[in-house]
Amino acid sequence: MKRLLVLFALICLGGAPQAYAQDYHWDLKSDPTVIAPSDQVVEGKLSGSSLQGTLLDLRYRQACVEVQGQGVILEFGDTTSFSLDGQPSSAEELSELVKEGAALSAAVRYSQGSGMIGWLDAFSSNPMSAISLQVKPAGDTFFQPGQSVEVYLPQSVVQSHSLKAPSLRVPGMTRKLPFQACQGGMKATLPIMQGWNWHNVPLYVTSGSVRVFRGPTISTASSRPHITQHGPDRASQSLSRIPCWVTIDGPLYLLDPSATRITLSKGAKASPPRTRSARVEFWIEVDKPGTYWVRATIKDKLGGHSSKKWPIQVLPAKP
Repeated sequence: MKRLLVLFALICLGGAPQAYAQDYHWDLKSDPTVIAPSDQVVEGKLSGSSLQGTLLDLRYRQACVEVQGQGVILEFGDTTSFSLDGQPSSAEELSELVKEGAALSAAVRYSQGSGMIGWLDAFSSNPMSAISLQVKPAGDTFFQPGQSVEVYLPQSVVQSHSLKAPSLRVPGMTRKLPFQACQGGMKATLPIMQGWNWHNVPLYVTSGSVRVFRGPTISTASSRPHITQHGPDRASQSLSRIPCWVTIDGPLYLLDPSATRITLSKGAKASPPRTRSARVEFWIEVDKPGTYWVRATIKDKLGGHSSKKWPIQVLPAKP
């Protein structure tokens, strides 16, 4: 049955399961999270992999997650821990919700070597009790490794919600980070670790063992989008327009499509580029056969850029 599920997912999702998954490493002493079964401790470091996407299926001890247009299949077992909207959950509950058509995002931490999931934190846009939080540094759109996110609970919010021993839960990042008393309220400090690429994940505040509130979302950026492949290398002048493309790896939510630029050598002109998932497509027109140089440049919202230059040999049209 497992083989059938894998084949089914490959057919439906259009190709081999590929996605952007980043390793992460950090000191155990500074890690506020509970170590997941998929994590490995090597010389005082905690290592593993993480990904975020849409939860498509959960059955036969396999989870299928769509990440940037590609399907990824991972294993889960008795030691895998599940949550939904900041509360403990199960594979059975999440599977039923997906079958019913629920739109669930998933932040997954897993072992890259075995593909075994340690955590699968699902979250939805379903209505739930809201809570007012202050996140610092204020104004940061994407938190990066080396930073710490400080989440404040004003005393007025603690009192109005009758919070008892509140803790912070963030999908993929922490399961239980206690708030500590501070001037004017309570505070939880979450270090951003290398390898974390999370987009619009909600902050949950738990009170006691039952009540859960949802606060604002945060995003992290541990890496940047970059060009990996390009094409074509040759084409025929019989084509009125030559289709060209580059593929992009890395967190696509950081990509600034409006800043994509295509430059060509003399005698060629390009159409406006179009971004589709992890791919930028454009067309070029040439005056005559020959070799033309193409450069594609992408930029991200943090000021980084990636560029690829290559020659296209345009062959004479066959009579």
